[in-house]
Amino acid sequence: MWKPKKSSHLVFGLAIIVGGELPSFVINMNSKNMVIGWNYRINQGLGLEIEYYYEKVNTSWFSGLQLFTQEINLTNDNVPSIVKHRTNTWMAVITTGYKWYPFRKEHFYIKPWAGIGFSGVVNGAFSSEVIPNTRVGSYTYHLSPITPYAAMHLGYTL
Repeated sequence: MWKPKKSSHLVFGLAIIVGGELPSFVINMNSKNMVIGWNYRINQGLGLEIEYYYEKVNTSWFSGLQLFTQEINLTNDNVPSIVKHRTNTWMAVITTGYKWYPFRKEHFYIKPWAGIGFSGVVNGAFSSEVIPNTRVGSYTYHLSPITPYAAMHLGYTL
């Protein structure tokens, strides 16, 4: 995250996503995906963030916006394991949370936040291995256009 020198409320950031599995309860939030054997793995992603702090920057309640894209691998338990599908998705997330430094020296922080994400499939790709759809075999993964998020970030600033 980066705070402009003259800003008392805004910070900007770059997010790099380096993988992770989407939990089955999130996959099953869309009833069209329930009990069909989907596996959703994030390969990589890149995003931009902006946060507005209501009091002192980086140490109070905030609201924010995240915009990012990610490459995902979709597999389905009902299709042979060699069949994988790679596609790109985009997401915009509206967030709110609190950033707190529990110790006197403001280095280690705790940052719980929650948000609502709006997403879709990117039409087009940089690689011929990435296909802009969500089909694996005869199954179609239904990307939820609206998804709730919550996270707890633990971090350290220099």
